[in-house]
Amino acid sequence: MSTAQVNIDRFKTLLLATSGMQFADERERTLRDALKQRMNALGLAGLDAYYEPLNDDPREMQELIDLLTVNETYFLREPEYLKLLLDRLIPEMLAGRKEPLRIVCAGCSSGEEPYTLAMLLDQRFGAAGRRLFKIVAFDIDAGMIAAARRGIYRPDSFRGASEFLRQRYFKPHASGGWQLDEEIRGLVHFEVCNLLAASYPSALGGADVILYRNVSIYFPAPVQQEIFSRLAAQLADDGCLLVGASETMHHNLGILSLVEMDSRFFFRKPREKAAFARQPRSRRPAVTEVRELSGQRVPPVVGGERRRLTAASETAMRTPVREPARSPQDAVFDEALDLARQQRFDEARKLLARIVEQDRSFSRAYALEGCILTELEQFAEAQQYCLTALRYDSLCLEAYLLLGINARQRADHQEAGRRFREALYIDRACWPAHFYLAETTWALGDIGRADRSYRSALDSLRKTSEGGKAESFFPLTCNRDHFVSVCRHKLSHLTIGE
Repeated sequence: MSTAQVNIDRFKTLLLATSGMQFADERERTLRDALKQRMNALGLAGLDAYYEPLNDDPREMQELIDLLTVNETYFLREPEYLKLLLDRLIPEMLAGRKEPLRIVCAGCSSGEEPYTLAMLLDQRFGAAGRRLFKIVAFDIDAGMIAAARRGIYRPDSFRGASEFLRQRYFKPHASGGWQLDEEIRGLVHFEVCNLLAASYPSALGGADVILYRNVSIYFPAPVQQEIFSRLAAQLADDGCLLVGASETMHHNLGILSLVEMDSRFFFRKPREKAAFARQPRSRRPAVTEVRELSGQRVPPVVGGERRRLTAASETAMRTPVREPARSPQDAVFDEALDLARQQRFDEARKLLARIVEQDRSFSRAYALEGCILTELEQFAEAQQYCLTALRYDSLCLEAYLLLGINARQRADHQEAGRRFREALYIDRACWPAHFYLAETTWALGDIGRADRSYRSALDSLRKTSEGGKAESFFPLTCNRDHFVSVCRHKLSHLTIGE
């Protein structure tokens, strides 16, 4: 391993310990770019010169984290879960209640989620909502929290909201955006908080509802489990915790009860587990260490301060995670995939049928079947196979991509955009998701997002052409040079139009 890579791995270890963020594979480029930006700002010549100031100065750590966080959010995101919350869970919790209902938004980014709740509760309860609810929102990114408090949003933040909502609660701002009504902004209390901190602000304790949606996908599995456990400890008796639709099964750890209501899933703390929630944090162990079966560790956070990383802990962090054992169906799937890429679809489908006869939960078989049916332009059948794949694996990348293609074929650009964004939650370096999101946002007239997505697609295409790992088997066959040319052609038009 080169000296440069060893230096980068030190920063990966430090950031995983302090923020839970992971920078494997293609995301390493994001880390390198952020490190270079901060070193230039400080006038430092190399990684060695930057490591000590970063490790010693919490303010500098915050500056770096602000560059690294992904802030993809908008108003009325995943409205089916908001409907569940407003129509079923909140009325149930309010029955016979005297004190305000406490709602917490974890990983709130620039504030669209908590402000969505504030507006919806205002529509439902009017002035009474001021005494019925307390909304607390937090994020690790201090810059995003500052932006949330200002409450000024660009048009992209309204892509899931109606014009009525914008007209009722927002006013045009001199910056060209829209600023949320001051009274609604006053309903949300914002905090800067690290989900891996040894303790959370007191405002987060005793929550009746925690929304932790589309955040954990960026953390490695042991960190996901640790954070979920800590958030569960903040819940009051019978409190509910809602995660993103694609994250549910990864948090079904037995810590909270998984509940289905109106065909939607959420977690609830049964009363027999309430003692854990009420236990003062001072009585819990001060040091929490997360382990995987491989023995890999996330260095603990002690007493509210980051401990300095030792050489031993850095070595432990670099211990590779064991790959799961391959099943006989994996070899058959590889053969089916090779046949599909040769467009020998009938033979491939026979092998896929054989796989699901042996293992009905083999999600990739359904996704590949959907991919083949998409190639054959049998879109309705392809959609059903993709939905089946997601039933068995909520993080099946190809299923989201194919559902997006299916929606594009129906000219449902809003649905297509949603599906491609879901694919990017799973793999931020997925070039088909970036490319088709660019095409979709172009069709919707969102030129700024189209520009960013075409550039991201180009960057990911370049990396895969240089030997980077391709994470998806969709599309089955493609000429990457063709997609590179299309991206450059579209970007040239965008530049000319500026």
